[in-house]
Amino acid sequence: MAADVAGRTIRPDIGPGDVLMSLGGVTLLAGEPGQRDLARRLFDLPMDGLEHRETPARQQQR
Repeated sequence: MAADVAGRTIRPDIGPGDVLMSLGGVTLLAGEPGQRDLARRLFDLPMDGLEHRETPARQQQR
């Protein structure tokens, strides 16, 4: 993750533990075979949230 943060492809304020916990939550909520569509949607949320974006709040953190 450090290389991605340095390359500005992911957010610097998210750590490996955050990612693991969010994905663990997806498996708890939608771990059954009949819940695959829900699992995909829930999985997309943290993955999209990792993406680095320039926002006014993040610019002030520098």
